[in-house]
Amino acid sequence: MSILLADIVGFGAIAAIWDVVTGEARDIARVILAIHLLFTSAFVGGSRSRRQL
Repeated sequence: MSILLADIVGFGAIAAIWDVVTGEARDIARVILAIHLLFTSAFVGGSRSRRQL
């Protein structure tokens, strides 16, 4: 189940990045993409720090 969820989130992130880069996205999509990337980096950082403990 977690692999399926990760695939869906990854596909959505790539689609959002592609739309922003090509200029097809709405202005709010740029803001949402930035927030999404910040949350993703926070989760990655949190999981790495938890593994070091």
